[in-house]
Amino acid sequence: MSLSIIDKDKDWRALKIVIKQMKKAVIKVGIQANAGNNEDGVSIVEYGTYQEYGTYTKKATYKKHSTLPGYVRIPARSFIRSTTDENDGWKKEIDAAYDSILHQNALGRISTVDVRASLELIGKKAREDIVAKINVGDPSWPPLAEETKKKKKSTKPLIDTGFLKRAIQYQVTYEHGNK
Repeated sequence: MSLSIIDKDKDWRALKIVIKQMKKAVIKVGIQANAGNNEDGVSIVEYGTYQEYGTYTKKATYKKHSTLPGYVRIPARSFIRSTTDENDGWKKEIDAAYDSILHQNALGRISTVDVRASLELIGKKAREDIVAKINVGDPSWPPLAEETKKKKKSTKPLIDTGFLKRAIQYQVTYEHGNK
């Protein structure tokens, strides 16, 4: 009598490795820490934060526009949070990536390269959507102040030199602390 062992795990071990890798994956979309400064020397991260959440800036000429004497309110013009909400956190794209990976596993063709490529596609889509929001604008955004319109010779918020759009990037990383 002979004994034979048949491996019927259907690439289960490979799928477990891939799922573990995906659990540790983080797609960072927005203005990355290394974005640098704009032409005025202001950190692009700082500038983007001011636009996203709004802020106050000290300018004596704007006293009449503010509840704080000597300060002017720069209103929030959300381009990252609002785009994320409008796209439901890109859940459709994330689900499609999982489906693709499961399909590749069923065919016996799964690799960590496939996972990274799927995550890169999600990051690219999110970046494109955020840049499109800046290009098109949002009807909920308050109009520019008259002085700003004159200074930049445009009525379109968030677009002047293009540095903000160029600063929107994505990055796929793997966090060691996730389980």
